Amino acid sequence: MITLDELRKWTPEEKFYRKYARMKRNPQKFQQFLSTLDAGNLIEHGLVIPELPETVPSYFMDEYAQSCAEGGLIPEKRHRCQPAFLHQHAFFEIVYVLEGKCLHASTSMEREMEPGDLCIIPPGVEHRIYIGEDDLALAFRCSVAAIRQIFVLSRFRDTNTVVAFFSANSMTGGSRNNSCLFMHTEHNEELRQLALDIYEENQNRYSQYIPALYAMFELFWAKAMRYYLSSCEVSSDLPANSLIVQAVYDYIRNAPENANLPALAQRLHYTPEYTSKLIRQQTGFTFSDLVSQAKISKAAHLLKNTNHTVGHIAELVGYRNAESFIRAFKREFHMTPTEYRKHI
Repeated sequence: MITLDELRKWTPEEKFYRKYARMKRNPQKFQQFLSTLDAGNLIEHGLVIPELPETVPSYFMDEYAQSCAEGGLIPEKRHRCQPAFLHQHAFFEIVYVLEGKCLHASTSMEREMEPGDLCIIPPGVEHRIYIGEDDLALAFRCSVAAIRQIFVLSRFRDTNTVVAFFSANSMTGGSRNNSCLFMHTEHNEELRQLALDIYEENQNRYSQYIPALYAMFELFWAKAMRYYLSSCEVSSDLPANSLIVQAVYDYIRNAPENANLPALAQRLHYTPEYTSKLIRQQTGFTFSDLVSQAKISKAAHLLKNTNHTVGHIAELVGYRNAESFIRAFKREFHMTPTEYRKHI
C-alpha cells in the first residue's frame, strides 16, 4: 500500500523544477542556469520553462486522454515546484490536495486549496496550478468519453451539483465561461486512502487494472458526494446554458433512440425552431449532435455490460444499420465497437 512518505520522494522532474525555483531567487545565477538549458531536450522530457516560450504548450491534446479504453482515466502526481503557466486541455482534470497548499488560478479567479480540497477543471478552461516544495497533490486526467461513461450512463442517476457539472461539460465539450467546481472534503482519511489506492493501481498496472481504476474512481466520487455535496462551490455562476443543457440531458439520457426535437420543444414550452436555435447558441452543438453523443455513450455502456451483438446494439440505440453506428462510434472513441469491447 502506497504511503504519503513514498509520494514525498522527489522525482527527477521535481528535482529539476526545485533547482529552477531556487535558482530564480538569484538573478545572476538564474540567467547562467537558463543558458545551460536546451529547449529541445526540455520539450522531449515534457518540462516547461516560461522563460523558454517554445517549451510552454498552451493546449494539451494528450493522446492517452483521447481513448476511454486505452487510458481515459490517468491518475498522476502533480509536479512540485513546476512553474505555473496558463494552459488549456481537451480532457477533464481533477486536482486533489493531499497535504500543504495548492494554488489554482484561472482568468476569472485565484484560489488557495487546502488538504482534502478537490477541483474539477473541465476541457477548455484556461488555468494555471502551482504546488510548492512542502505540498502534495494528485491529478486525475479523464477523457470526455470516460466522464460520460461514469457520470452520464453509470449508476449516478440522482442529479446533483457534481453530476450536473460533469454531464453538462461533457455534453458541450467543456466549460464556456472558465467555470471550475470545488469540493471541500476536509481531512477525510477514507477519501485520501481511496485516492492513493487509485494512484497505486495505475502505477502497478496489474491484470484488469483499467476496470479496477474505474470502479475505484466511481467509489471515490460516490463517497465524496455522500458526505460533502453541500460543500461544493462553482468558481463563477453556472453557465447560462446549464438549465437548457440539463433539460436536454435529462430528456435524452434514458432513451436517446426516441429523442426528437418537437417533443423536447414541447417540454420546454418553446417552438422547435427556437429550441434548435437556443441549443446551438448555448452549447455550440445541434440537437442532433447531442442525441448522437448520448446514443454512442449508451452503446458503450451496452458493449461493456451485455453480450449483445454490435448489430443489435446499433438497433437498440436507434441506428438504422450497423455500418452507420460503427462509423459514428469510431469518430467518438477512435476505435470500432468490437475493438472497444476487447479492451474493456
